[in-house]
Amino acid sequence: MISAELPHDELQRLDSLYRLQVLDTAPEAEFDALVRAASLVCGVPFSLISLVDAERQWFKANHGLEGATETPRAVAFCAHAILGNEVFEVPDAQADQRFHDNPLVTNAPSLRFYAGVPLTLSDGARVGTLCVAGQQPHQLTDQQRAILVELSCAAVRALEARRAVQAERESLAAQACANAIIANIFALSPDGFAALDAQGTLTFCSARFAELAQAGTTAFTGRPLADVVQHLAALARDPVDARAIRLQQAPLIVPLRDQPDRVLQLSLHEGHSDALPALLRLQDVSKQHEVDRLKSEFLAVAAHELRTPMTSIFGFAELLLMRQYTPDRQRPLLQKIHSQCRAMMDVTTELLDLSQLEARGGRDLQRLPVDMLALVQATIADFSPPKGREGPQLDVAPGLTGTVIGDPVKLRQVMTNLLSNAFKYSPDGGPVAVRLQASADAQSLVIEVQDHGMGMTPDQLARVSERFYRADRSGTIMGTGLGMSIVKEIITLHGGQLALASTPGLGTTVTVSLPRQA
Repeated sequence: MISAELPHDELQRLDSLYRLQVLDTAPEAEFDALVRAASLVCGVPFSLISLVDAERQWFKANHGLEGATETPRAVAFCAHAILGNEVFEVPDAQADQRFHDNPLVTNAPSLRFYAGVPLTLSDGARVGTLCVAGQQPHQLTDQQRAILVELSCAAVRALEARRAVQAERESLAAQACANAIIANIFALSPDGFAALDAQGTLTFCSARFAELAQAGTTAFTGRPLADVVQHLAALARDPVDARAIRLQQAPLIVPLRDQPDRVLQLSLHEGHSDALPALLRLQDVSKQHEVDRLKSEFLAVAAHELRTPMTSIFGFAELLLMRQYTPDRQRPLLQKIHSQCRAMMDVTTELLDLSQLEARGGRDLQRLPVDMLALVQATIADFSPPKGREGPQLDVAPGLTGTVIGDPVKLRQVMTNLLSNAFKYSPDGGPVAVRLQASADAQSLVIEVQDHGMGMTPDQLARVSERFYRADRSGTIMGTGLGMSIVKEIITLHGGQLALASTPGLGTTVTVSLPRQA
């Protein structure tokens, strides 16, 4: 663990902190509202307003870390955050040498993610932070960082208002300030928010909430929660009994009737204070529902692709167990089992390859200068065409030079896959040509792989990069149906483009364009 250094203005900073007269005071609604908003907007469970004292950090507001009021300064992430002026973010504390063995990481509350914005007073003193944290690796979006900065400004204004006015006026002014900032934050958020009082009546409704609910900005203010639920139920594609909705138990999911691709979600959150007893959140969850649908569809297809070889293996194994075969008759059965096992291994290997590419978003790719002419030549030289077929014919534009920045292993995988497909889908023969040239604007290197095989219809062409899709449905051409999905993912991660042109009975041309090194 590496403890933070002391700021160069430590004595002046502590003097500014003590003049706030806020240390060891009772919780206050305006600060509690800010940390709840920070936690909600950033999507993490913990949020604090932390003030860094000489030997400790003390929490003026605490959301999610029940019972915690302070920690030693030596272990405080916030002690690092106050050394700069920007958002201090630790995506994964276990991977950070400064914090991997910090007690707050190795023991409860087991922090993995932290982001804090310094609370900089008008005199320039950074007295603490407004921070968010969680127990899983995480990274804020630009919008969330902007919102966190706005929240820190609200916290600073509230702290300085506390010092500037008498207790009663200070409370009112800070509350108004916090409310105004929160309203601005809600305006920035893609989600809609509404505040409820203790009787369940809406006291505040953000413009985004009204927009998502297809209502005016003042349509819900002063209305009971039941009216909001009934309004949203009326927008649903299928009939919904609004009286049966219990938001305390589960959110309300509303697929919209007039916009089939859109889905809204209304959820209720406790406010844990008299000032904000409860909060409504209205989200457009269309993308999440589409992702869930695609995941379910993918799992179903993957299970089917694995079930086919598993069924064959089971059947042949059962034959070997139930009957007595001579070694000569056992061998073809064992060969079929071996072949089906190989098919399953190919599917799982390519599934892992594809999922790793998607999950890591290209972060594992090497970024090296790659001579594409040399790479294509080496791939062709190492490629073994089917028995009786000539190897690929390479045609290079005269005087072509240039490199791309990328991962040579992955780019070679692309070329091998394209060559394999070209021969696989031209089983009756015909030349396979590879052309390497520059784009018309000379900004890209263009590789074309052309076969004279069975070709594809427009419908088949549109689906060729879908997972598990195979243009040949006869079962005579072996493959996993994942190759072109992997090719497309690799090319996309290299900033390139993939295009296909095909005519049934005449063949297919696959074109890969990769940006040249500047």
